[in-house]
Amino acid sequence: MKNFGQKDDGKYCCTLQSNTGQHHHKECTSVEITGGSPQLYVPNQMITGPEGGNVTVHCYHSFTGGKKKWCRLGGGCVGWDADSGPLDGMLVNLSDVSEGKKAFRVILSGLQERNTGWYFCSMGGYQIPVHLNVTVVAPTSAAPGFTTDRNAPTPHHVSVVQVVLAVVGASVFLLALCAAAGVLVRHRRRGRGERPQHAAAVTNPASAAPELIYSDVTVNKRSPKHSPADPSDHVTYSTIRAHLPV
Repeated sequence: MKNFGQKDDGKYCCTLQSNTGQHHHKECTSVEITGGSPQLYVPNQMITGPEGGNVTVHCYHSFTGGKKKWCRLGGGCVGWDADSGPLDGMLVNLSDVSEGKKAFRVILSGLQERNTGWYFCSMGGYQIPVHLNVTVVAPTSAAPGFTTDRNAPTPHHVSVVQVVLAVVGASVFLLALCAAAGVLVRHRRRGRGERPQHAAAVTNPASAAPELIYSDVTVNKRSPKHSPADPSDHVTYSTIRAHLPV
């Protein structure tokens, strides 16, 4: 609604109507057109704040007295009995501004996503609407297959866990290395005690066999003019004796 004139004074309503023509919800407000400075106004009617953060609204007026309030459209208000209090899960604090202008400050803290909606400053019977938009901070993107956990350990806790795991891993590695070295030493010692016997058996296979001594056998033959050999002929015999090493 823009470019108001004096003829635009009056009551305006927003109505939610069903397909059957029945009115399910209706909200009304009165609009008064005044000359000069408005009785109650805000510099910006659209404000934005992060979830969990806070925002500040300045409501300017021309009254010398009156009860200041901050209300949610169709909901509750803060300022009836005290200048601070909860409203739909957030904390509202009202205070006067001493800057030479008549105004009061509204601080909204602990914003939640559900706080998004229409609110209004109220004073001296006047109201000025303000829309609050609470933005949700997107979580840090994680690698595919992983999700972000808000209850994950802090970097300090993570570093301690990593140190413990590194110490345990190093201890296990050293124990395994020592065990392998011990097995290798025992194997070498055992091999040194058995190797000479096997070497002797392999390199000197003939040493186990008896030593043989050979001699020539000679036969004195008679001249062909004589008769065949007589048993009394002289014959030299020799024996073959095996000589075993001591």
